[in-house]
Amino acid sequence: MSGEARKPETVLEAIVSWSSSRPLWLRDALRRVVQQQIITEADLDELVTLCLEENGQKTEGKEALKPSPLRREELPASPTAANSITLVSIAGVEFANQLAPSQTLSVGEAGLTIVYGDNASGKSGYARLLKRSCRARNRGDEIEPNIYGTSPPKKASAQLSYKSGSTAKSVAWTDGPDSSVQELSAISVFDADCAAVHVEGKNDVAFRPHGLDVPERLASVCQRIKASLETQKKAAQVERDPVFQLPTWSAATIVGKALSGLRHDTNYDTLAKLTPLSDEEKKRLKQLREDLAKDPSAAAKELRLRVARFKTIATYVENVQDQVSDAKLTELATLVADARMKREVARTAADKLFASGPVAGIGGDTWRELWESARRYSEQAAYPKRTFPVTESEARCVLCQQPLSSEAIDKFQQFEDFVKADTERQARDAQARAKTAWEALKKAKVGTGPCREGLRELAHHEAALAADVRRFVIVAGLRKRGVLRAINAKQEPAPPTSADSPLKGLREYIDKETERAADLEKASADSVRTKLKAECGELNDRELLEPLLPKVKKEIARLKTVDILEKCLAATNTKPITELGNALAEKVLTPQLRDRFAEELISLAGNRVRAELTYAGGKTGTPQYQVRLIAKPTADVAQVLSEGEATCVALAGFLTELATADHRSTLVFDDPVCSLDHKWRLKVAKRLVKEAGTRQVLVFTHDIVFVHDLHDQANEQSVPCELRNLRRDSSGTGVVGDGLPWIGMRIEQRLDELGKRGRAARAPFEANQEDQYNREVEDIYADLRATWERALEEVAFQRTVIRHRDYIDTKELRKVSVLTTADCEDFRKYFLKCSDVVSSHDRSPGRNSEHPEPAELLADIQALDDWVKSLRQRHKTV
Repeated sequence: MSGEARKPETVLEAIVSWSSSRPLWLRDALRRVVQQQIITEADLDELVTLCLEENGQKTEGKEALKPSPLRREELPASPTAANSITLVSIAGVEFANQLAPSQTLSVGEAGLTIVYGDNASGKSGYARLLKRSCRARNRGDEIEPNIYGTSPPKKASAQLSYKSGSTAKSVAWTDGPDSSVQELSAISVFDADCAAVHVEGKNDVAFRPHGLDVPERLASVCQRIKASLETQKKAAQVERDPVFQLPTWSAATIVGKALSGLRHDTNYDTLAKLTPLSDEEKKRLKQLREDLAKDPSAAAKELRLRVARFKTIATYVENVQDQVSDAKLTELATLVADARMKREVARTAADKLFASGPVAGIGGDTWRELWESARRYSEQAAYPKRTFPVTESEARCVLCQQPLSSEAIDKFQQFEDFVKADTERQARDAQARAKTAWEALKKAKVGTGPCREGLRELAHHEAALAADVRRFVIVAGLRKRGVLRAINAKQEPAPPTSADSPLKGLREYIDKETERAADLEKASADSVRTKLKAECGELNDRELLEPLLPKVKKEIARLKTVDILEKCLAATNTKPITELGNALAEKVLTPQLRDRFAEELISLAGNRVRAELTYAGGKTGTPQYQVRLIAKPTADVAQVLSEGEATCVALAGFLTELATADHRSTLVFDDPVCSLDHKWRLKVAKRLVKEAGTRQVLVFTHDIVFVHDLHDQANEQSVPCELRNLRRDSSGTGVVGDGLPWIGMRIEQRLDELGKRGRAARAPFEANQEDQYNREVEDIYADLRATWERALEEVAFQRTVIRHRDYIDTKELRKVSVLTTADCEDFRKYFLKCSDVVSSHDRSPGRNSEHPEPAELLADIQALDDWVKSLRQRHKTV
């Protein structure tokens, strides 16, 4: 398509192009903004979920949402704005200032609706209600209830009926912090407070061509999402465990650094591996705590004394191990068995040798013991230094002390030879060796008694080792007793299995404690003590970590949630959207706004106020402008302009906003000319009526002159115009009536009203209710006289001179020339007649004339109507 000019992008197409590089959740939000009039809370919840999932949050228990970005082909072929919003009525108002209940303020379907009311008649109440429910620069505070009411105060409420295009709608409105109604925000309200905002500040362009509202609405959605995310973030921050706010660990340890610097990406498994402490590490921590709690030198001295006591235990254990070792017990068992065997051999030999003896048992153990006892007695007492047995002639038996016969001598010698024989000697030697070993085992001290105190101390510092020592000694004692018991019972010894020797572990512990004592002696130096403290701190924090692990895991999960929320919050930044809105506004709106503002200001103030509209950046997707004086752009506009000039500038700014609108929703003006003189007031009337030709305009005012200016201009411009009035009665303010009150009625309206009252007066006349009829007639003639006065001002003098007005309007003075002498005579005649009938002065009893009958009354009213019509007809010829 090189030969064809490329079609420029529309606003919406430019927005879609811009969105292509944006997060998916934002593109989904853009689709909803473009396709939906309202972003509901359900939409908002889904967008928040999409944003969270896109930034890493895992959806548990349900399928993840899938974003649906806005596509170019989904854009409308011919973009048009939403249907214009027009008011239908305000009804059922409650608890809004002193506004009376059960009232309905209806608004003309098209054109201009004027609501007139004196001060304190309820205009401000209705205006406040519209400011709170629709769109106003300054929405004001919440509406106060009637302070004089007797019912419990509630929030102001009303039933607002309106149309969106041709669709009738209604909403039950209740005042509150966010009480504006989404669709009704298309209706703009202007009042004195709004005027100050227009002049003094930067203001967003409220109405924009189709598409330019998208950045603002998208920014609004982002802000709502941001608010939801911030709420979740605050909740996540509150969930932080207090243990991480007031840490009990050291910031210098590995664990302390990890816990103090927990992040969403902290590796939990790495932390978990630092705990639990091994048994050795627990012991070391306990020792370090004890040592660091004492003076190093004193602790070292105490430790060395303790080590010495533990060495005593080691020595004792070593002796027990040696005395009750398997080798020792096996040796004893062998010796006993050998002695028993050799004694049996010797006994057998003795049995053979002394079988013919008169006494049994010779050579046996008992006999041998007797023989050996006799030997000792002979050698030590009876016959010292002589060889046993002594058998010389003078010798006697050492047992019976009788002289020895030759036979006895032979027996003695036979016995000694037996004893000195080899079998007997071997048996005796074997028994001696077995006895020595047996007595050594019997005398051995095997039990916990000798080391009881030392074991208690060891158990305090090394419980497992002390238990091992105690177990070993006890088992050794059982082995000793078992062996001795078996030998005594002449059984084969079968000792219990020995317990594992604790000697190696005991000596290693003693060596370690000795080394620790040396370390403590060195610990008097600061560097060494600092090192020990660091070691203690590391172990202490690792011990502290174990019960904290569940909280650490939960905290890491919380931090992951916070990190995701922070990423989401960063993604809701409206700056890119604002830049988009500004770029589009600068391209589409700025020249149009500037030119239109100049036009509006001239139409309202002529050339008396020279000001311009300048672009002043944007905020949250919304372009902004500012009013500046052409002669001095840096001046404070609000301080330089008069109140009337400022009002004109504000109205120009307000109307300029509307110039770019693609819809024609209702405009509401609350006393827009309260500070303007007659010249500018008329200009405003013309401009508002002109606007009412294209949209519904609702004006609240207490200025009856402004009412007539509006009404006249509506007639001149053929704009539909409806009149309402508000008054106060016993039910409250804001009592609604059609048309204007009597004081505000024009001549024709008054004449019409007088004709109705005159015809109604026939009823009491025909019923002969004279007093009632007379009172009504007097009231009618009083109002008829006032109407003659009003006709003189408005018709005969063509409003050239009006009572209490501060100027004379000579524009229509030439029309006064049509007034004739007959006109003057008619005026005087009927005016005097009215004065005669009314009871403004006390009547004289002598002049109690009858009141005019209904026919005459109606004729007098018709006379004024004819007088007015005649003058108006002649005015047209001038």
